[in-house]
Amino acid sequence: MINLGERAGSGLPKICQGWESTGGTLSLYDTFEPYDQTRLEMIWQDVEKEKTDMSGKMSGKMSGKILDAVIENEYVTIPELARQMGVSERTIERNIQKLQAGNKLRRIGAARGGRWEVI
Repeated sequence: MINLGERAGSGLPKICQGWESTGGTLSLYDTFEPYDQTRLEMIWQDVEKEKTDMSGKMSGKMSGKILDAVIENEYVTIPELARQMGVSERTIERNIQKLQAGNKLRRIGAARGGRWEVI
């Protein structure tokens, strides 16, 4: 029981940092009546997600968003694109492959340190 109070809640800063890095809002509320309690409120900000139909066709909105992001920052990474658009990295990879196959996007340089070019 020694140092229990010090160890309790030591993970909260990590939780706060992780949640906020994904675009959520986090609030802690302490109350002392009728007993000590802490309430953690985690609010997810709505991110417009693209929905692809089951035929596997790429959404025009998704491809446009990827191209816009590349025009804005040619060094943007797949994880950054996934976070910005609220989809998985694999979804971004599939859409980039389709853009490359359609000669709309090309990678210049290495996978790490290279850049994108809109054709």
